[in-house]
Amino acid sequence: MAQNMTKGNPTKLLVEFMIPVLIGNLFQNLYGIVDSMVVGRYLGVDALAAVGSVGIVTFGVQGLAIGMTSGFGIIFSQCYGGQKESELRHHIAVAAYVSVMFSVLMTGILLGYLPLLLELMNIPQEIYGETELYTRIFFWGFGACVAYNFFSAAARAVGDSRTPLYFLIFSSVLNVILDIVLIRDFGMGVDGAAVATVASQLLSGILCGIYVFARYSMLRVRKGEWAFRVKSAGSLLKMGIPMALQFFITALGGMILQSTLNRLGAAAIAAYAAAQRVGQVIQQPGVAIGTALATYVGQNTGAGEIERIRQGVRKAITMTILIFGVLMIVCFFAGEYTGLLFLSEPNRDVQMYLNMYFHIATLFFIPLGLIFVYRNALQGLGDGVFPMLGGVFELLGRLLVVGTIGTKLGFFGICFGDPAAWTIALVPLIPVYYYRLTKLQKKIGGEVEWQR
Repeated sequence: MAQNMTKGNPTKLLVEFMIPVLIGNLFQNLYGIVDSMVVGRYLGVDALAAVGSVGIVTFGVQGLAIGMTSGFGIIFSQCYGGQKESELRHHIAVAAYVSVMFSVLMTGILLGYLPLLLELMNIPQEIYGETELYTRIFFWGFGACVAYNFFSAAARAVGDSRTPLYFLIFSSVLNVILDIVLIRDFGMGVDGAAVATVASQLLSGILCGIYVFARYSMLRVRKGEWAFRVKSAGSLLKMGIPMALQFFITALGGMILQSTLNRLGAAAIAAYAAAQRVGQVIQQPGVAIGTALATYVGQNTGAGEIERIRQGVRKAITMTILIFGVLMIVCFFAGEYTGLLFLSEPNRDVQMYLNMYFHIATLFFIPLGLIFVYRNALQGLGDGVFPMLGGVFELLGRLLVVGTIGTKLGFFGICFGDPAAWTIALVPLIPVYYYRLTKLQKKIGGEVEWQR
């Protein structure tokens, strides 16, 4: 159901929008978690390390698809908020062209540079073969990831966060079934986990697209709106590329940390992989709040409702502090036991590393949550460049850790990589958000005065 977020209680609107997004994101993360659980329990620590050693790579690749299509979604939501339905449909058509070209180009690049990427990641020789196989299959499925996120962005732009959820639930259940059948019953290895992920995402994307355009007539592109216009493509890419690069740059910093980590052996790699899988789940409330806020701010920007933008951001900050405060306490005391989810029997070294990671990282959960608030608020305002620079700041934070304590203190030093990245990324986002909001207010005030 489409939802106009330019009217009504901001808290109620954000919560109603974010809950389906949160549930959907949790199910989306089941792809990686179930892969790791099934692989670890049925194939052992080395197989879990093989999948985990490129976990940040698969995150980065998914981020390219999510970031690009989310950028498109900001343009869609601004058109919808400004009641420009013909312009909305035209941008959807051009975005579809761009998405196909982007998928083909990136798939070729990823597959072509896979050997070099694995070499730079310092993949241990004993798990290299499995790692290469898993990653290659995952890269072939890049287009499926783009398709699902494109259709989800179109639905969310008009205020519908439930439709993407329904198809993610379907996809996640299918992924679980295929994981178990392919690995346990058909005797496949890590390739079975990769095939299950790609197949599930592809089917989810196709069905989501059919449903979205069947349900919302306002999104069905009409004759005369299919024309490819360079200016429209430029507007979409102006938002999409920075958001895609934001994910990629964040992942690049993680790859540098992972490259250092991969020298510490299978137990350290497996523990960090488990921590990152759990960490991705922990981040989902922030992602959901940010996704809701981006649509909310985007629609209200299109409608020129500055005060509503302020109200929405304040409510999002309050929710974030409360939620991540609770997660901080829970993970500080229970984080070390998460390794039991991924292995058939306890491993003392893995549990020790997990305990070390969560005792350090949890202390910085609130700054992590606030990144999503300010980053997505800026994107909703139409600023795609500075949020991308936030990814650069995260990269610098991780480089700082690797260059100072990461190589000297081993796993203990690596544990400070994420906290350093979160803190350094957050600091500049806050003043830039207020600057952009003030600038927009002056612009709208000037337009109103001129019309008078």
